[in-house]
Amino acid sequence: MASIRKRGDRFYLLFFDASRTPKQKTVPLGRMSSRAAERLRSRREDEYAAGRYDPWAARSDLSVAEAVAAFKKSRRKKSPSTRAIYESILTRLAEAVGPHRLIASVGASDVTAFLDGTEASDVSKKTYLAHLSAFWAFCTAEGCCDGNVCDAVPIERVPTVFPRYYSEADIDRLVAAIEASATNDRIRRGDPRWLIPVIRFAVETGLRRGELVNLRWEDIMFDTSRMLVRNRDGFKTKSGSDRSVPLSTTAVRILDGLPRTHELVFVTSSGRPIYPNYLARLFRKYASDLGLQDTSIHALRHTACSRLANRGVPVEVIRRFAGHSSIMVTMKYMHLAEDGSSRWFS
Repeated sequence: MASIRKRGDRFYLLFFDASRTPKQKTVPLGRMSSRAAERLRSRREDEYAAGRYDPWAARSDLSVAEAVAAFKKSRRKKSPSTRAIYESILTRLAEAVGPHRLIASVGASDVTAFLDGTEASDVSKKTYLAHLSAFWAFCTAEGCCDGNVCDAVPIERVPTVFPRYYSEADIDRLVAAIEASATNDRIRRGDPRWLIPVIRFAVETGLRRGELVNLRWEDIMFDTSRMLVRNRDGFKTKSGSDRSVPLSTTAVRILDGLPRTHELVFVTSSGRPIYPNYLARLFRKYASDLGLQDTSIHALRHTACSRLANRGVPVEVIRRFAGHSSIMVTMKYMHLAEDGSSRWFS
């Protein structure tokens, strides 16, 4: 029903139907891997057979606002934080180029002007462009435009920034600061020592902030491999897939020391659920007071991955452990890799 053609570094789908005019319809896919193009071809064939997709239908009259709405709908299974990022960037883009403008008329110069207008750093612009590229790849696959305009957007090359991580001494200082402030904070804001097992567990498992606060006891299965298992209703990775995380002896000990009075693993000292933003703010307070370089709670995830890399754990093992969608993300930690113990998660 449909075949794949590659011209240069771009893929296209060719549909043929003798009863349509024209008999052949070309749908640009833009730049992607051959495997991704094949998956998209299979999906489009199924949708065409079911009457949910028509490559002959004119989509060039779609406005920027309509394209953004369609893209956000396609990303509804992503994590709340990922959806919020897309919402922020694409809303600003629509305001900059005009929400009623045809998406097919927006070019690389428009995207460049938008990025320059954000007054963001070169690192941030590169991140913005990556998200915009995903949006235009979607528009191209949907037939809204002829290709990914982000491919032609010039971007200043920036040096690789290696993730910052905390040493054992840094973690001990954080824990000591929380314990020392417990007496003073108890009356005014509540006992903050619930934060200690969250920090310790994050360093052992590399879980993200949202995964930590949403972790339930039913998500955990202790077997001979000491695995933290994601069930189908549990928290998923940013890409929407299930994953399992190996539990170290220390991680198991942390869990054994927690009361099971709530369906959530981590709660405040008063037994209430932990709000992600509150967790981030409280952690930032203690990290900032200690003068640590990175006061983001995401640094605990960097710490977990960095420790594995420093022990000589293979990059693919770290990728699966962290739930990274691409090995290129994991490669940022490999400058720390060295020959180390084979007891990676002991």
